[in-house]
Order: sequence, then C-alpha cells, then structure tokens
Amino acid sequence: MTADRRLSRRGLVAGGVAAAAGLAVVGRVVTSGDDRRRDGGGTRDDDGPPSDPADAPLLVPGRLRKAIGLAPFVGLGVEQGRGDFDPDRGRFVRGGRLAGNVQLACNLQAWGNLPAGDDPGLFLDTGTGIVRIWAPWDEIMAPGPGRFDGRTLQAIDANVRAANALRPRPLRVVLVTSRHPGWVTGCAARDADGTYRPIDVDDTRERYVRRFDPSRRDAAGDAWDALRRGWRLAGQSGTGRHPVHRWPGSVGDPTVDGLEHVRPGGAWYRWIEFLARRYHPDPDRRATVHFPDAPDNVDGAFVDLLEVMNEPNFECWPQFVTVRDGRAVVPSADDADDERIAVGPRMTAEMLRSANAICADVNDGARRPLLFGGPATSDSFRPDESSSAVMGYDRFLLRLVALLGGGFAADARFVWTHHAYKDVERRRTDCGGPGPATISTSSTDWVVRLLRHRTVDGRLRGEGPSGWRGWTGWPSGRPDDACVALTEGGCRRNRDVPTRAAQTRRLRDAFVRLRDGELRDAVVLFTTFLAWQDESVDNSGYLLSRTRDGRDLGRSRIPRPRDLTRQRTPLYATWRRLREG
Repeated sequence: MTADRRLSRRGLVAGGVAAAAGLAVVGRVVTSGDDRRRDGGGTRDDDGPPSDPADAPLLVPGRLRKAIGLAPFVGLGVEQGRGDFDPDRGRFVRGGRLAGNVQLACNLQAWGNLPAGDDPGLFLDTGTGIVRIWAPWDEIMAPGPGRFDGRTLQAIDANVRAANALRPRPLRVVLVTSRHPGWVTGCAARDADGTYRPIDVDDTRERYVRRFDPSRRDAAGDAWDALRRGWRLAGQSGTGRHPVHRWPGSVGDPTVDGLEHVRPGGAWYRWIEFLARRYHPDPDRRATVHFPDAPDNVDGAFVDLLEVMNEPNFECWPQFVTVRDGRAVVPSADDADDERIAVGPRMTAEMLRSANAICADVNDGARRPLLFGGPATSDSFRPDESSSAVMGYDRFLLRLVALLGGGFAADARFVWTHHAYKDVERRRTDCGGPGPATISTSSTDWVVRLLRHRTVDGRLRGEGPSGWRGWTGWPSGRPDDACVALTEGGCRRNRDVPTRAAQTRRLRDAFVRLRDGELRDAVVLFTTFLAWQDESVDNSGYLLSRTRDGRDLGRSRIPRPRDLTRQRTPLYATWRRLREG
C-alpha cells in the first residue's frame, strides 16, 4: 500500500460501508473446522449461491468466488454529525463524507449506494457475493469510553442488514475494525463535560486549545504538546502520522507499551467483544456487552467474519521506539547502550491472543460460528528495519510469530488475513523463505509458507523462532493445510502499472495464478475495489472511474450518477470474466 493510499483514508468515517470489488479465491471452507461442511451444504455453481445460503460457509476450498466493493462509498453516507440519518434508507441523506469500507472480495465503504431490494445491480452483475465493511473505532466511540455516536453505529447496522437482506441472494459480510480513539492513545484531551476532543493532524496549538472550557485549556495544551512529541518519535517529518493510527498507550511516554488496553478487561478487548456479540450470526449468541448505552441492533444485522485489525505493520505507529537511559529518544539507535523496542509486533501479538480468546468464548455452543480474522498485514516491502513508522511484511511477521511462539494455539475459526497489492501490480512471483524476503518475493507465497511452516522446496522446517510450528487456526487447526485470505488488494494505476492494458492483464493473470497454480489450495480470497475516495490522481485501479468532471465517485458530497455504466473501466469487464480464465 502506498503513502498516497494511506493519506486517502483520512476522510473515512464509520457510519457506512464502501464496497470495493473483491474475489474469493481458491480456498477452504470457512467454518469451525468441521470437515462435514467442506462442500458448502448444498449444490452450487462456481459463483452462485449454495442451495441454503444462510447456512453455507463463507469461503469454500477450491472455489474461486468473486466479491465486489464500492470502495469508499460511491455517494453513500456522511461524516459523523454532519447530516441526517435515514434508517429506512440505511444512509445519511445530506452533507458530509462517506463512511465505512467494504472488502473481502468486495470492499465496501459506505452503504447508501449498496444496491438492495429489487435492484441488486452491480453486485449481481459482477457475480459478487462478499462485501467487507469498516467499523472505525475512533468514529464510533470518539467522545469517550462507552459514549457512542449512535447515528454512526445505526448506519453500520443498516448497511450490514442491507447485505443480509439483498435479493435474490444475500451478501456475505466481513466487518473490519481499525483506528483508535484519542482517549485510548493519549491523542485527545478531556473537556469539563467529560467529552474527549481529538487532536487533528493539522491543528495548531492555539486553535485546539480554544475548543475547551477555560478550566481545561492548560490540560489541552499539555496534551497537544505530548502528541507532537509522539509524532516526531514516529520518524516522520512535519506533523507526522495521523493520531487515529497510533497504538493504544501513552503518547507522552512512548516507552509505555499500552498492552493493558488489549488484554482482557482492556478498552480494545471490550471493543472487539462488543462487536463480536453485537453482530454474531447465531441469534442465540447475539447480545450487547460492556456498553449498555449502545444503540440496539434492532434489525438483527449480522456478519460472517470479524477482522480485528488492519495493516498493523503499515498504518499503525510507531513500529519501533528507541530508549536511552529509560527515556524515549527521537534519533535512531546509534549508541551501544540504546534499546530499540519493536512496539508493532508486540502489540499485534497481544491483540491476536486476545481476539483468539474472544473467538473461543463467543462461539462456545453457537449453532453458527462467527469467524475472526487477522492480522491483515500490508504487503509493503522494506529492505531493513530503519523506519520506525513502517515495517516490511516479512520482518514484521517473523517478529510476530517469534512472539506468538509455541504457546499460542489459534482457534480453528480464526482466519489468517493478508493484503496483496504489489503481488498483482509488480507481478511478484518468486518463492520466499520464510526468511527475509526480497523486493520480488511474492508476499502471498511467503505468508503461506510461514503459516504451513515449510521451506521454499515445500519440506517441513524444523522448529521455528521461539517454538513457532505453523498456524493452527482456520480451516482445520493443522498447519499442513493452513490458508490465507487476501482481504485487500487490486491493481492500481501507478508507477508499476502505467497503462490500462497492463492493469487488466495483471489483474487477470494474478487471479489465474492463484486459481490454477501451486497456491490453489491455500488462498481463499482475492480482492479489488469498485471505487474509492482517493487523493492520488494515478491511483485509479478501480472498476468504476471518476465522473465526467473528474471527481472520484468515492468523494464526499457527490450525488451518485443514475446510470453507472458510463463509469465502468476496462477492469469492470475483466472482473466479470475472471471465471472464464
């Protein structure tokens, strides 16, 4: 994922779902690991629904299902507090920015334009059956612990329910959560009324302090000063990384690891359990936990898979902090006595442990399990660990599995997820490790070998770092047939893909490689975007193009064209024909 794409996410808001086209590729059934359900519980064609779609598994081994997304939101939703939410239409109806992002064979990011009822439109037209929806924690619970923006949560409910009720067949839903509210990272000060006011990346100290009650302005200034120090520690020039992507913990002292927030009883743990219970597919397991003031899920919206994080090696910061004499310092470690702490892998390992415990608990006795997913790593490559803001997928994951080691046993309902843009755009095909990768190593191939604990020639490795012997999660609990779900990806127009012809060819070739190649039994999802709220002119790798006046369909305050056929790019037709090889 590029820096341009990262910046484009600053406009995302939780209340909706933006769909982005995606594919479910060759893979195993996503179930609790019960082999009896591997065939989906009914007859089906390659893209069509099983005979009983309500009980069918989300992902099926050896089947390359397609999924579509309306990346950020093709005219759907609005920014929190900037419009009126219409529950009947499942969207905000005026003003503001779109909200939410759908991926998982379908990246959806704001639900207003999700075709529903008698007009399934784009989803059926492209044979898409899976959509991924975003639930940004920083938007849903920005005012403080347990204090909700109810309209945002209602918008997500409506969007998920629209997918559940789509006819002639429902969409399967993946819900992904990311970003952290300021009150859990130290990136917000508390006003006299108890409301936390986040610090924006562009805030000046004077402008931020003015928002507060006079009695709280000194404290607000201290928070602003601490955040600026934290940004500089991320190794960024200027204002640095956006505060919503900072790890839980204290910005004022980055040596404080913040792990208490992601362990049982912590703020992040309670948030994930809240989502898992609220949207559980088994009505008997559905409940409101921890936050009694949350708006009720009155329509019984449910999801099939909960992805508990997004790109911890790319979006979240800092990846490292350098400590000298017990204090964090800005320069890189260049003194023999300096200690460099890998914050990113440590936090991610603890999150996976916590999510695994929640997965086992919420699915205990469930007739239909809720699948969990993570760590959703970016396939960004870095030749070393010199950056404290971004970590290459290989080095990050080697550190991660060393921390998980032999003492972590994933639940068979926990799916390993990864993102794969550059495998498509750069046609990366070289086999890898899992030792340190090169720029041409296929990250998908590398991750599969890591999960299955195998060498490049396919043989079983000896015991790995700290006892790592492979992924014991979905689909069977056995590392020998562990699979990866590519929950984000595509082929964007950028310096690696200069022409439209190259786009369509590389997207098709990548799909065919995964469907027919050595990884055909190991990859269960392939993703692209339908449209996107994008700030980069060259990042136009989506199925729908900008409007005639040059505006991106995912942009805010843009009415959706009545006829989207004129916005179809050559990728649209390619996506429809992927099943034909």
